[in-house]
Amino acid sequence: MRGFQKPGYACAIVVSFLVIEQVFAYSNPSFYLGNTKTVDIAIGILTLAVLAYNKRLSPRNIPATVWVSAFFFVFAGISISWSPDLERSWELYTQVIPLTILASFLAPLLIRKPGDLNDLLDGLLMFSIPMAIVFAFGDRTGRALAILGDFKKMELQPLASAQLAGYMTIIACMKIAQVKSSRWLYIPYITAAVFSLFTIVNSSSRGQLLALFPITLLGIPIVTRRSISINTIIAIGITCVIGYGAYYIVSNFDLVWRWKGDLIRSGASGRLTMIASLLEEYFSGGGGVFLLGLGSSASYFFLDAYCHNVPIEVLCETGIVGFALYTIIYVRSFSDSFSRIRSTDVASWADGLGCLLLIAFYDFLISFKQGSILGGYTFCCINILAMAAFSLKSVPQSTVVQLQFPLQANRWKPPLVLKQKG
Repeated sequence: MRGFQKPGYACAIVVSFLVIEQVFAYSNPSFYLGNTKTVDIAIGILTLAVLAYNKRLSPRNIPATVWVSAFFFVFAGISISWSPDLERSWELYTQVIPLTILASFLAPLLIRKPGDLNDLLDGLLMFSIPMAIVFAFGDRTGRALAILGDFKKMELQPLASAQLAGYMTIIACMKIAQVKSSRWLYIPYITAAVFSLFTIVNSSSRGQLLALFPITLLGIPIVTRRSISINTIIAIGITCVIGYGAYYIVSNFDLVWRWKGDLIRSGASGRLTMIASLLEEYFSGGGGVFLLGLGSSASYFFLDAYCHNVPIEVLCETGIVGFALYTIIYVRSFSDSFSRIRSTDVASWADGLGCLLLIAFYDFLISFKQGSILGGYTFCCINILAMAAFSLKSVPQSTVVQLQFPLQANRWKPPLVLKQKG
């Protein structure tokens, strides 16, 4: 039962769920194709068992932001009643209910202590490495990892693997910036970052790669809470080297055909056309539509696909009401987390929370080019971030007592500061 005392690792499994499922499918296709829900059910049972063992199923443990996320998801379901294709919308909605409950509302409950947050990040790094190896060297058909041979051909999701690889790069670079002991520890982190880069490039996921470098270059100095140190400089330097490696690969190898200029321009043009079409329907719908939206999954009716831009989809499908809830979730979570990072003197929380903040912001950036409000994982990382920031309130802060000495020789002595752990 000792493993049940590490809820952070269970949370890492949930965050890595889609990719773990794909690695499982690739490594054992004959079993997976006949038992496609086995991994889903197993992870759901594991999550509930860990929560029950650690007594974390109480509603009192849930921050307001996660309740807002839950209300948003319920409102999206209610909006199906005025969607142009009720039957298809309801089918899509019911498909993601189990995954949404698991990823967005149960997984955050696994993060309540500093050790949980550190285990989450270590677990993500640990689970990502075998994923990166499989996705870097496995059989491919175009962008996707593919199950070939005697089995039914199956192409697995390239975006999920690229997204988790982005998490791995952020965590590795943050770990380098925080190393306090031997710098030999750089080696596994650099290796993890290189493998993750190759996974992103090999999947030709342009948005993940473009969003990754501003996050690591600008985010690390901000969230480390320290003045620029040699470790921070090294982390930024490694990020630059990895970035140059990505530029070299996309400039010299045929496997990244999607990086050709004409294809990038046509892809961007196609996405903008989809967004414009959906916005046109939304703004021509009148006051009721402006307030409540076109209805959940309306983009599938008007575009025959999801919009590829979550904020625009939220606005058009759920109106001003849904967009206001969506904005509250992100603004509140980011502001609370950043204020906790800057104010707390509990270093283990601050470092982990800073890394998680970068991951959530990375998710937010790539939501402008992929994803859907019914994607199942829409609020996963942001809700985990909200839970971590909320839990930090209950961490005992140091009691600081300042003693001023009397004036001696026409000058004040520096104050004596005593810190006692609360």
